[in-house]
Amino acid sequence: MYSLLTMRLFREGCGEMVDSFKHRMGAALMSSPARVSGKVSFGEFELNLETAELRRNGHESILPGQPFQILATLLDRPGQLVTREELKKQLWPSDTFVDFDVSLNKAVNRLREALGDSAEHPLFIETLPRKGYRFVGAIESGSLKMGSPAGAVETALDEHLLPVGSGSDGQTPSQKVIANETPSPIFPSPVRRYVLAVIILLVITIVLVAMAKQFSRFRRPELANVQITKLTDSGRAGTVAISADGRYIAYSLNDGEKESLRLRQIATRSDVEILASGPGFHGLTFSPDGNYVYFIRSDPKDPIFKYLYSVPMLGGPVRKLISDVDSPVSFSPDGRQFAFERGVAKRNIVELRVANADGSGDHVLATIQNGDISLFQPGLNWSQDGRTIVVPLRILDKERRWVLASVSVQGGKVRQIYSGLEAFGRPVWLNEHSILIPHYDSEYERSQLWMVSYPAGIARRFTNDLADYDQSLDISRDASTVAAIASTVTSNIWVAPTETLLSGRQITSGELPMIDITETSDGKLLSTGGDGRLWIMNSDGSHREPFSDARGVGWLTPCGRFVLFASFAADAVTITRADADGSHAIKLISGDVRHPACTPDGRFVFYVNGHRPQKVWRVPSDGGSPVEIADGVGDGITGPLDISPDGRLFSYPFDEYPPVWKIAVSSASGGQLIKIFDVPGGTTRVRWSTTGTGVQYLVTQNGATNIWEQSLAGGNPKQLTKFTSGRIFDFNWSSDHRRLLLTRGDVTSDVVLLSNLR
Repeated sequence: MYSLLTMRLFREGCGEMVDSFKHRMGAALMSSPARVSGKVSFGEFELNLETAELRRNGHESILPGQPFQILATLLDRPGQLVTREELKKQLWPSDTFVDFDVSLNKAVNRLREALGDSAEHPLFIETLPRKGYRFVGAIESGSLKMGSPAGAVETALDEHLLPVGSGSDGQTPSQKVIANETPSPIFPSPVRRYVLAVIILLVITIVLVAMAKQFSRFRRPELANVQITKLTDSGRAGTVAISADGRYIAYSLNDGEKESLRLRQIATRSDVEILASGPGFHGLTFSPDGNYVYFIRSDPKDPIFKYLYSVPMLGGPVRKLISDVDSPVSFSPDGRQFAFERGVAKRNIVELRVANADGSGDHVLATIQNGDISLFQPGLNWSQDGRTIVVPLRILDKERRWVLASVSVQGGKVRQIYSGLEAFGRPVWLNEHSILIPHYDSEYERSQLWMVSYPAGIARRFTNDLADYDQSLDISRDASTVAAIASTVTSNIWVAPTETLLSGRQITSGELPMIDITETSDGKLLSTGGDGRLWIMNSDGSHREPFSDARGVGWLTPCGRFVLFASFAADAVTITRADADGSHAIKLISGDVRHPACTPDGRFVFYVNGHRPQKVWRVPSDGGSPVEIADGVGDGITGPLDISPDGRLFSYPFDEYPPVWKIAVSSASGGQLIKIFDVPGGTTRVRWSTTGTGVQYLVTQNGATNIWEQSLAGGNPKQLTKFTSGRIFDFNWSSDHRRLLLTRGDVTSDVVLLSNLR
């Protein structure tokens, strides 16, 4: 008989275990491996096979999905070789596109880290070079050893798969066989073995049929049957929700820096405005009865600070329920409660909170340490059985990563389901064994919808189209229809002479958006693309080519005769200095660092630590030890630092509570705060003027982004550019101060429906 571990993984939705299951079923009748119970003990460890909890000397942790599956597979076949090919097939379906060898090595390394094991001197996991792995530790499951004698195996089979009756002495028949050293067989030995094999085969058949019926209820949707329909065509949809009955969607409509809330009947496509234009929306949810729309909206003065409101579905009085909400809400199945997230900056935590439907009874269910509180959280989702909430988070600990976690409604216990390097969106439950989630795919340079099995945590891409799915996602109650936002970013490089900024012209074109922009010391243009790479080109935009092999690049800035940029990886942000042609790259600092800037002479680099309290640091551009310069001002630094042309001052945007945005100007030598200026909410990318007498920044109003300048002497800010449409993503000045460099374009987004999921 095959192990109960394999059955358990199969029941939990691990379809990729089917091949292994079929292969081993035939051999099960010939040589029965030992039973594996709900908990397996080995060495100082105890592994719970149902929850992936790993306990060691009373300390408990959760094994991530892939390391858990590897350990479970090895425990199922102790002392035997498990090939790399077998593990690849179990961990990744055939339609998954990853670097299997690298990913498998990483998963095994994480497992070894959890066990305190090493490849050189293995206590548990032995590597057989170019072949696979073998579990070499001593295993015990309760009082039952793996590889037990045949009699004990038969007892285990009898107890779990055959009817159990009582003998005259209170023992089960199977116990009596084991207890008697010389039992009297009812049939001769060959006949008895044949009868036992037939009985086991019948039981296996019954179990398989039952499992197949159960599994068919939760089979994954087939993409070929799914219909994708574009529901809006304005190009200005922001966030979306779908009613429980699947008949209506609510969505926000961008109008410059403002947004309105609209309701659309899906069948007729009739569309009405529920709320007029105002501060931005950051998450929508229908109440389970469909009577209300719950929405998150920014404070009019600070787009980062948000409130939870409700409004009748067809419009009416708006009710404010809770302040300081950092995610869309998700309702319990009975509609009596909802869950949401709140980032607590001073404690570096994200709280998962639960409140009654009217906003009362707000309390903490769980706390996640080192969650990235600088983000507006994608959103959580309450399971259909009411027992579990799934939530995506970006974790900023030793290993930076995105995590999809489950939280028990009873007790608030947090467990990692799946993790990845790239961003997640809001998850929805397809059924009790499958979760659909937007997930950025660096290979395809866009976000697609992925399916993650629960609780095993096996991920596979579900969509593979040209759309770029935003974080917003919602699903009807019967899980047949999903509402999503598909978006497209266009951005090109523009230049304008300093004397006449209103006469700018576009110098690049193409599908790849250009985001950050600067000029190198030899007059070439350097830009980060939407693919996360650095691109260098001539001053007129021609002859574009890769600048370096770095990926996930941002925060690009000139640095004397060098250039400075940051690259984002799972474990850290790395600030790198390179020559103007990309050669001689030097990694200056790596860790929880943000918003780098460089002095005009290229001698020093300034940066900010991400965790609270934030501080400004300085490090020599040729390497060395960082020096603390100043404490950050306000609740959080919201954009890159910039150094004045004479190198004496630095500036940055920040926010604070009560909600307000400001720009700070400080001394570059001693860190003393010199000036603070009020600016409109959402101000981004602060640069110094070419003369060093003022600071310039981006503001989006009436659907267009423009550059404004605030004089250090005070007074009202002055608008420098006069664009009437489009967004500016970044701006900079040429090294000779004769040209303004811009990346400028727009973001278009619309609601799409994925139907026939069931």
